Amino acid sequence: MEGLNIAIKSACEKSLLRGVKLPRDGPSVSHLFYADDAIFAGEWDWLKVNFFKSCLFGVGVTKATLYDTAHVLGCLHGEFPFSYLGVPVGANMALKKNWKPFGGRLTLIKSVLDSLPTYYMSLFKSPLGIIEQIDKIRRRFLWGGSELKKKIHWVDWSKVIALKSEGGLGVSSLFAQNIALLIKWWWRIKNDKRSLWKCVIVSIHNLYNKPTSYIAIKTSNGVWCNISKAVRALDSLHIDCKNIFALIPGSNVNILFWKDSWCSNIPFHLKFPHLYSIETVKNCLLGDIVSSNGFSWMWRFEPTGSEELNELLQLYTDIGNLNTEQKSKFGFSFLLILVVNIL
Repeated sequence: MEGLNIAIKSACEKSLLRGVKLPRDGPSVSHLFYADDAIFAGEWDWLKVNFFKSCLFGVGVTKATLYDTAHVLGCLHGEFPFSYLGVPVGANMALKKNWKPFGGRLTLIKSVLDSLPTYYMSLFKSPLGIIEQIDKIRRRFLWGGSELKKKIHWVDWSKVIALKSEGGLGVSSLFAQNIALLIKWWWRIKNDKRSLWKCVIVSIHNLYNKPTSYIAIKTSNGVWCNISKAVRALDSLHIDCKNIFALIPGSNVNILFWKDSWCSNIPFHLKFPHLYSIETVKNCLLGDIVSSNGFSWMWRFEPTGSEELNELLQLYTDIGNLNTEQKSKFGFSFLLILVVNIL
């Protein structure tokens, strides 16, 4: 695989193969490897590859072209949606029919009930109808029933999935599990440094110098937008993501000085609107303003009005309340609190 990787990179450098160039100075993706699988991405062209175990998919080409090309290459042709490593690709996961692999008592008995849907739920926001269907199976199994034989459910399901410390049985809430698994991707993209997947997401959704709350282009579709729906699910439960993610100065990832909530629950551009109005670089970073040498302001003119001076005094007070370790070096870190038992 390493030899093939070097060969493909060499072909791209010589313009023999053109990968997919992502917008906004994003990376050019020509191939992806996973174990012994290889995915080639790029402009439609004739390839010279051993296709005995390959399948050809076309994006933006006619079916006739796809079939003819697959015939010439001597390989199978595929259509969307398809399954890769057990995960559906290109399927509308808001439809119940695409969650059918999770039905049946035999599968339930052979698998660990709480972890059965984890693979799907780590990428897709599950429809509430699917969660209810799986919960019905779990409830029946818990009380010894089946589809043909009903048993009395002696304890309400909300108490079954409650924490043991709260008098429950500690059975996982699938809704909470789904939200936690999706929110974790948000945490990862804020902490990951140079991984290819992050570069792709940042490029497609234009996340450069955006506030922490900005995660995806609302008009776009795909897995990442599906992940962003977890945030709206928390909003519907009156859970503010600011209470889940906290920006803490101390590492090396960028923080927007005015637009991120790194020093208080309210970003500075809302808390100090008069100061923000005279800022020349609205998307300036924390490191651009604050350093070990003090403050480097970039005002259009010096603050002299009473409102501006009062806000500046309060801003200095807020930053001064940070502990010594936090003030010693500024950067970015996330605290993640996963809500594991949302009823």
